[in-house]
Amino acid sequence: MKTCLVFLTLAVVSVVHSVPPIRKTIACENRTAYLRCRPGYTIEIVTVKYGRSDYDTCPCSSITIRTTHCSSRQSFDVVRSSCDGLRSCEVRASNNVFGDPCRGTYKYLSIRYMCKKDIETADIRHSITCENRKTTLSCRSGEVLDIVSANYGRSELDICYSKIIKTTHCSSSKSFYKVYDQCQGLRKCRLSASNNVYGDPCRGTVKYLDVEYRCVLY
Repeated sequence: MKTCLVFLTLAVVSVVHSVPPIRKTIACENRTAYLRCRPGYTIEIVTVKYGRSDYDTCPCSSITIRTTHCSSRQSFDVVRSSCDGLRSCEVRASNNVFGDPCRGTYKYLSIRYMCKKDIETADIRHSITCENRKTTLSCRSGEVLDIVSANYGRSELDICYSKIIKTTHCSSSKSFYKVYDQCQGLRKCRLSASNNVYGDPCRGTVKYLDVEYRCVLY
């Protein structure tokens, strides 16, 4: 069996005071990615990619790299379902877990996540925006937005009710990181519940954007 050098990296990028930094871990194919948070904090997945987008990450001279435009569509959902809400988590960077999005190319698993402090439910605010509508998330002076969760799709029948509903098991994998990138650390943020932003995770079903957030001191 051909083998390659394995690189596991961890990068921390600060955003603003009181807002959790983003951590990044990379595991080369057939290796394991380790996500860890200290006691009192839990994992929240921001973005995931199993595939390849460059030649520099996990280089390998003994296995062909045929493409750098390769990503498993299952990446985010698999890691989120395995790790979200836990203090520690291990994920195998393997075709058996994510499928093989590009045969003949040596791949890697790249995960961006946060360690978020356990918070009381009372601290969390809730915003629902029906499809093709807009909303504004805001905090008072001296506070900034901290996005807890986001989903563009549908999980309930009676929210933003419509006769055009084919499923209530519908979620865009882009939801959280799109909202996070647009709003995290700001005092005010404008969001649009639209297929143009998040893609269409369930055609023929009227959707809504469901965001949970809190306001933290800047």
